[in-house]
Amino acid sequence: MLRFIPQAAMELTALAVISHYDPVTLGVVVTSAASAFTFITNLASGLRHLPVTVGCSITIIGALTYFSHTRLEDDDKNKNNAPRKGNVFYQIGSGAILFTLALFIAISAHRERYVLGFPATRPPSVTDILADIKNTCRRQYIPSYFYFPFERKYHAFDNVLLIVFFSHARYDINLDYYKEVYSEFFPNIVFIGPGSREDAGFEHSYDVLVDTYESDEDLSDPSFYKMAGRDLFWYHSPFGEYVPNIALGDGDVNANKSHHPPPLNISPDPAIDLTQTWRGWGPDWWWGEPHVGLEVCMRAFRQTPLEMRENLARKTNGTTRLLGGSADTLYIPGRHKDAFMDILGMFLETDCFLEIAVPTAVHLVLPPDEPILYVDHWWIWEGPFNASFVRQKWDEGFEVDSFHTFHWGDRGDDGVWRGNPAHIPDVRSVLLESAQRQGIEFPIRSIQREEAPPDPPDVRMDA
Repeated sequence: MLRFIPQAAMELTALAVISHYDPVTLGVVVTSAASAFTFITNLASGLRHLPVTVGCSITIIGALTYFSHTRLEDDDKNKNNAPRKGNVFYQIGSGAILFTLALFIAISAHRERYVLGFPATRPPSVTDILADIKNTCRRQYIPSYFYFPFERKYHAFDNVLLIVFFSHARYDINLDYYKEVYSEFFPNIVFIGPGSREDAGFEHSYDVLVDTYESDEDLSDPSFYKMAGRDLFWYHSPFGEYVPNIALGDGDVNANKSHHPPPLNISPDPAIDLTQTWRGWGPDWWWGEPHVGLEVCMRAFRQTPLEMRENLARKTNGTTRLLGGSADTLYIPGRHKDAFMDILGMFLETDCFLEIAVPTAVHLVLPPDEPILYVDHWWIWEGPFNASFVRQKWDEGFEVDSFHTFHWGDRGDDGVWRGNPAHIPDVRSVLLESAQRQGIEFPIRSIQREEAPPDPPDVRMDA
């Protein structure tokens, strides 16, 4: 019979509260008692989970506010009536008793294993739930986690999201090769590119279906190239700091600009009308291009926060300037993600050329007291478009962090583009060579392909 006492007490308490007050007060009493119990358990267990502490505190404060407000309303209604002596003590005492009883019921019901209608197995306690929240989180890995079916030995990029933008459908086999090489080091990869065949100007394009955007790629008109979507992101800043690199020698050699690829460009004065004298994107680049150039980009630039524009002007001798250059490789720290997306979004609402929008947005978001590291990125238009280019630059005394364009294959004599699987071990090899040049321990899977990969790991991960 003892097992039914908490349930009976709960029902009697509920009737008493409804009789003397109302159903709303009953809900407030029960909620505040449960919150108090959870609050005490959270502190006593040593877990001290902050969201639980804050949530319970807000609930308890809300309950006290409710009772105080109700008391004031009662006083207003009875202000013309002479108060009975001891009425205040009666209300305070009865409220305290009700709260204590509700708290006792919550504790008793929590500890009771065999309550009528409940299974015999003990349900998770509040302590169990708090401990589970504190120690682990459960989520599904994104699909790219399983691109590499072997055990990863390199974990420096486990908390980095690699976003790969591609603009042409000919990247069919390229994506497979890219996944095979880089998924060993980047478990989190997202590919973004055209979701349908839009290959005007490219005879060797093939259908590739990717869950991404629809672009308006059209390179058939040399006077107005329509670039697909928003291409790739990158960064190498004229204000950047060179990363120490023992492969280039001492610090003085590394600081010499002649050992690094050229940085992006600083724009002319945007107040000058460059469209009248623009000779094309070859001789004059894109600044004066009437559809996507500097004049169009300024519409977005003027909408950005004044403080950001002033910070950028300090880097360009107090003048208003935008920046432009290759938009192939860019790393965005997580703390700047939201600001970067907001600023870049302003440019993307116009037709501003991406290779003006991205570098300018980066420098607008960059805090004035925070350095930016230089990426040794190369934009090449003559071969070799493979790992041989990297080794070639090493022999010339340069470093290569990234370069565009890289071909995982090429067009044959028959005019058909085909991937070359020999590039897979060659890229792995050049990655290992690069690490050895810079004295970095870089565990990498065998250059040759392996067979019979193990089963994929469990999807549960620690917080």
